[in-house]
Amino acid sequence: MQGQHRRGIARRSPVRLLLALVVSPLAAPVAADEAAILRAHGFTPARAAWFVATVEDFAPRSVHEPDRPVEPASLAKLVTAAAALEVLGPDARPVTELRATGTVRAGVLTGDLALVGGGDPLLDPDHLLELAFALREAGVQRVTGRLLLDDTRFPRFAALDPTEPEPVAWNAGVGPLVVGFARVRPEPGPPPFLLPPVGLAVETVAEATGPRRTARGFRIAREAPPPALPLADPGMAAARLFHRFAADLGIDLPPPVRGRAPADARLLARHSGPPLAETVRGMLRYSNNQLATMVGLETALRLGPPPRDLAASAARLVAALVRRHPDLDAAALAVRDHAGLDPRGRVTVRGLARLLAVMFDRFAFPARLPANGGPGTLTRRLLAADLAFRVRAKTGSAAHLVGLAGYLFPERGDPLVFAVILGDEAKRRAYLAARPPDAAMRARVRAWKARARAAVDALVATWLRTARTDGTPRPPAAGDEKLSPGPPPPPAAPRR
Repeated sequence: MQGQHRRGIARRSPVRLLLALVVSPLAAPVAADEAAILRAHGFTPARAAWFVATVEDFAPRSVHEPDRPVEPASLAKLVTAAAALEVLGPDARPVTELRATGTVRAGVLTGDLALVGGGDPLLDPDHLLELAFALREAGVQRVTGRLLLDDTRFPRFAALDPTEPEPVAWNAGVGPLVVGFARVRPEPGPPPFLLPPVGLAVETVAEATGPRRTARGFRIAREAPPPALPLADPGMAAARLFHRFAADLGIDLPPPVRGRAPADARLLARHSGPPLAETVRGMLRYSNNQLATMVGLETALRLGPPPRDLAASAARLVAALVRRHPDLDAAALAVRDHAGLDPRGRVTVRGLARLLAVMFDRFAFPARLPANGGPGTLTRRLLAADLAFRVRAKTGSAAHLVGLAGYLFPERGDPLVFAVILGDEAKRRAYLAARPPDAAMRARVRAWKARARAAVDALVATWLRTARTDGTPRPPAAGDEKLSPGPPPPPAAPRR
């Protein structure tokens, strides 16, 4: 980089940007080494799309099917993160509040108490206990009115993916008041119970079936309980938990009911969440769907009235990015939610790469992404000694779809931006149609994704090692055999 800090694509001269776009091919033949990698892992070029370019002037280095619309899976979180940082700012903090009407005399609040959700995706039970202590410090021992759950800031959804037939942990409800990612842990008892205690019941049955929702809570298999269960109404669960904590401190509250805090309700206590920049780091590092959806909804709310659904919310974020950075193409970033769970979303690898190039110098964006070998979704990937911590990228994964997009920092030469997606649309459609899929279909998906991840990693390693200033590849180093286009590794556990 010759000692100069690289500028984002949005800051470049129009002439240089136009030149980069004109010379960028729509498609190019797959190089022999790239074709060999795909072939060694059981794929053809028809299943792949990628775009690799320099960050500085977006000059292509390797291109294949860059403008073919493909499903992004969790790569959609890159759009959410970029828009949130642009619109809300890296220092924005969500606030959870206790508000009250009436007066406090002799320990009695004659009026209503409202627990107001402010969209903090990292709120946890300890923060609710702190609010209960703050209520006691305010002198409140009893409330004669209502305990209001106000989670009206933006729309609530009972599940992130309403088409998922089983209550799996990642598919929890979402809204302005969520505690602990809206997940609970079932314990066998006796009697069986949930942690944290959110006022829901759990029953066990002898059959080894998947978990099911009941009118009062959940039904799970006695011999094989799941590690976590999703809450469909996280706001009410949080209010019940706050009620429990207040009772533990000797504060007599009525059962919570949903309602909007009166306009004249005064502030009693508040909890401020972490800065958005840190929330975004966690969202991208661990690919958390709950974080992405809440951050996206809060961003959409800043841009206009509460969105009618997640697709409208996502479209609002894309439009805001394009207004701020005209180099971006809305059609190439056509996500339909904030986490990448909606299979109808479509992006192009060129569009993702261009977004990453735009964001390179904004908000230290590469530092928000997981590093290979560091904590997060790249912990065990691209572990050769010469590659460690030279990849900063977001993972994307779904049934018969694997992607990776981010930045490459070569040992010599300029930083690169890249996006690559491998997918089999026919197999993916069949999987989505088989709800729920059987055990054999799930096993085939795990094996396919393991091969796809190995192929993607081998491609990325090739791009990084050949990205020298003079264009010649670096000789293989010790440990490179881990990334050679040899037999694929054994199947790994699925990851969203």
